[in-house]
Amino acid sequence: LQTLENSPGILFLNTHVVGSLSKKLFGSLDLDSCIFFYSGTTDHKNVFNLSRASRKTKSDSIKGILSKYADDTRIVFIHAGIRMFEFETEFLSSQRSNVSSINFAGITAEDEIEKKLGGILPGIDNRDILILDVGLGVFRSIFDYLNETGKQPLVLKLFGSIEGRFEKIGFPLIEITLEHTFPHLDFEDLIERVNIPLTNVEKALVTDACWRLEIPLLVAYASKKVKSNLTTRENLLVALGEGLNSIDGKRDIFVGKRLSYAFNKNRNVLKTNYLYQFPTSLQTQGDFPKIFNPEQFIPEGEDTKLVPVNFLYIDILRVTNINIGEGTWSCEFYLDVVSPHNNPLQIINFNNLSAINSKFEAKPIWEEHVNEEKENSYRYYVVANFDFIPVADNYPFDWQHVFISFSIADQNKHGIIQPTPETLLDRDFRIEGWNLKEATSGVLRQKEVIHKGTKLIRNAEIREESRVGWILARTNSVTVMKIGIPLSFLLFLNYYTLFRSFEDIVNSIGLLTTAFLSGIALYFSTERPQPLRLTTVDLIFLSYYMLIGVTIVVTSVSAFLGEEIFILAMTGLKVVVPLGLIGVFGLIKRRIESNRLKPRIN
Repeated sequence: LQTLENSPGILFLNTHVVGSLSKKLFGSLDLDSCIFFYSGTTDHKNVFNLSRASRKTKSDSIKGILSKYADDTRIVFIHAGIRMFEFETEFLSSQRSNVSSINFAGITAEDEIEKKLGGILPGIDNRDILILDVGLGVFRSIFDYLNETGKQPLVLKLFGSIEGRFEKIGFPLIEITLEHTFPHLDFEDLIERVNIPLTNVEKALVTDACWRLEIPLLVAYASKKVKSNLTTRENLLVALGEGLNSIDGKRDIFVGKRLSYAFNKNRNVLKTNYLYQFPTSLQTQGDFPKIFNPEQFIPEGEDTKLVPVNFLYIDILRVTNINIGEGTWSCEFYLDVVSPHNNPLQIINFNNLSAINSKFEAKPIWEEHVNEEKENSYRYYVVANFDFIPVADNYPFDWQHVFISFSIADQNKHGIIQPTPETLLDRDFRIEGWNLKEATSGVLRQKEVIHKGTKLIRNAEIREESRVGWILARTNSVTVMKIGIPLSFLLFLNYYTLFRSFEDIVNSIGLLTTAFLSGIALYFSTERPQPLRLTTVDLIFLSYYMLIGVTIVVTSVSAFLGEEIFILAMTGLKVVVPLGLIGVFGLIKRRIESNRLKPRIN
């Protein structure tokens, strides 16, 4: 508040994450002088609601899960008298005969929480369902109790974050949240570009907080729609408000680093809802990766749509033929698909199959139906060629990002496809001439604008694809030997001539010329990527030519000026040439390590 008072030029402000402080901030603002991004409800023209939560869809999600259980199943709804408590009668129908609704509002002391839970948890058994819409202070005790006792009731968690707070999840848990927790490649690429090393915990905190980054990006995007001849603050705010509302989800959508927004009457209309499960097979001490629940309940306008999930996992066997000239690579891999559809390869698009050297051969290995699941599990052996975007600038010290991009052919018919969890990324396979530096997985989202019909009706959509990729570094030992050994010998000859006498100047010039021409011949015999561009190997030879060229010119000119000048020139070159080599090595090393010339994962 003090900052706002001292900074009258502030035009935009986002809400506080703590509800009480957000309300205090809201009540203290002059809303006519700024645009405020808020999570509450108000009709002010300068207040925009960014909420992505659809409580109706969350209620429908709970109702959909409970519909699979008998009406006499014991259900315990533990809540704080807010959020989903308002929808209790919708997802807990009057037909259910064994429902307990327990309110923890106002109970914050640890001993009070333990005392109240002491009358609830001992009576829970494996056939029961717990619905939790409380904060960490309450559900931590519940999770710890279930982990310690080994009880296996189904738990539906509706609120709060659990990442990094428990050693394991040892019971059936479905998390219902608005967050898409799989990596977004645009955001992951931004973290890479910043080039600040982050631990897993720090990265999770940054990801949690990245919604703040989306707001200035959103404002910058909306400002492009504003005319440049505005003269007053009031007119600017009005124009920016109109610009934000013109991003309406139909003709335009804002796609940020992780989040997307569109507005109708100052309220975000792009709602999200995801259901996650926590397979015990993926868990390690303190780490419990999540994957999609096989059925998702997706907000669609004012309604909710039930959508099946297709799971796809890739086990690379061998990578071959990485061609940075054509931008293609080949691989053999096992493709595991879990899908409710028959012949799932027919509904999956591989988006970066090679257009230059087309190849995709898939042989079915086995098909299996696991337990009582609706989905079938399939395994295929696949040999394919894929495109990638080569970065040849640092050849032969280059890094490349090869990837496989996949998406569902028709989401309306076949549901959605789950991105590959980082835990299941393959990091062990055969590849010659390259070292694996990093494996990546995530979602890449792009806005597509389509004009339909004879009237060219504008329609904006978000196209989403999943990717698994690998950052590879060339081992380059052969190339370095083929270049380094001859160049070292030629540089030795160059330096050797600096110690020859004035009387032997003719032979010195002959040696230098031979070294120069040999460098040219070596350059043209060196393997270089196509199409031609200035690469690190080119800079190495260019630096060599400059050193040899300067030596030839100085030696020749100083020889005409007399023996004393010649001796002084040679003495200077004995210092300049080594310093020049050190400078060249420094520049090459800096270039190789530069983030600008490393491949981008998005």
